[in-house]
Amino acid sequence: MFPLPEADGRTVDDFPDHTSEMAALRTLGLPVNGFLGTALDAAGVHAHLDDLQSRRDALDYQIDGAVVKVDSRPQQVALGSTAKAPRWGVAYKFAAEEAITRLRDITLQVGRTGVITPVAELEPVALAGTTVSRATLHNWDELARKDIRVGDTVVVAKGGDIIPKVLRVLVEMRTGAEQPLPPPASCPVCGSPTVRREPEVALRCGNARCPAVMAGRLRLFAGRDACDIDGLGGRWIDLFLERGLVKGPADLFALDRETLAGLPGWGGKSADRLLAGLERARRRPWAAKIFALGIPQVGVSTALTLARNHANIDKLIEATPVSLADLPDIGPIVGEQVCAFFTADDGRELVDSLRAAGFFLAEEDLPPPPVAVGDNWFAGRTFVLTGTLETMTRAEARAAIEALGGKVSGSVSRATDVLVAGAKAGSKLDKAQELGIETVDEEAFARRLADGRDGDAGKDT
Repeated sequence: MFPLPEADGRTVDDFPDHTSEMAALRTLGLPVNGFLGTALDAAGVHAHLDDLQSRRDALDYQIDGAVVKVDSRPQQVALGSTAKAPRWGVAYKFAAEEAITRLRDITLQVGRTGVITPVAELEPVALAGTTVSRATLHNWDELARKDIRVGDTVVVAKGGDIIPKVLRVLVEMRTGAEQPLPPPASCPVCGSPTVRREPEVALRCGNARCPAVMAGRLRLFAGRDACDIDGLGGRWIDLFLERGLVKGPADLFALDRETLAGLPGWGGKSADRLLAGLERARRRPWAAKIFALGIPQVGVSTALTLARNHANIDKLIEATPVSLADLPDIGPIVGEQVCAFFTADDGRELVDSLRAAGFFLAEEDLPPPPVAVGDNWFAGRTFVLTGTLETMTRAEARAAIEALGGKVSGSVSRATDVLVAGAKAGSKLDKAQELGIETVDEEAFARRLADGRDGDAGKDT
């Protein structure tokens, strides 16, 4: 335990309760929240939480709840902790802040898989510290369930105080001018007929060459977990499509320096940077190449499993739904999706064009097999990465964790075992600390990786 200066050499365990610990920290000049309080019973706890919630809007920082703790230090020790959180503390979440506004219009977005998503265009309204003007409406089943119409007065909130959503319609405020939005018969971008694949609720553009679909595919292809192409952001992808320079991922490898340097906002250095990034893309890990194809239902972890079990693209194409269903974390549904991708005209054309561009190798470097659960500190645990890592990329960190039997998630929850916090870690670190989740910095993470690879680091070290 750490000694407290000016406190007679006492440690945390020497204080009878949490209140006196905080008082000692305050005397040392350290910041202590002014709303700290104690209660003798549940009614007192609720009264304090109600008071805090009533002050919430006037604070100069955002809060979404409070942490209720057992004050007595001996009782804390007696209660102990699980692997994820102390048993003597619990997070209390306030009800999401709500606001009333008008739904001015519903626009349609088309994603890389062709899914058409209705989006609420709202009268701008202040909500949880930001101005909200848009919110996803998910799909037409959701529109019908909530009976949402253009012109409605609606109640909006932020899911987890982050993502805006329409909670409900104030039907009593309707004037009769409000209009429901029927499912579109054609894609709003390319005009192709829409399709719905049973049993999905999503409505899709049926044109694999729709510009919106192509833009989404190119963004995924160039992204960090796929080809990680330096210098190719969404703005430039849109420019390339607009100028007719590319129609798909393979066309990127045919771009030349002269053409790139002559584009608006470009020059020789920008062109060289992109061409170098494209050259590195040909040497990306095999699992990253599989993920870059954009196969439905195949995320980073599934791509890693496929890469471990298929030596190259031809072996993967030859796989059957039955053979794929037998692999860990895949199953029959994903197996069917993978095989359907490679038998479809669009999938075959994508693979053939990338092969011609030198993207695939005759023998790819297979990722190492996963380590059996229990062999090291990583095996069987769920990790979240946040902040900037200096010694490796996020993709490299993810691959290292998965190679040692761990899993990587994109968000912090009670199912998270460890948060790896790089430089400038933000809200994920705050949430992990609130939930009592084990947190390590990059230096400690690197040591654990080295120990895990050497096979001499158990979970309890």
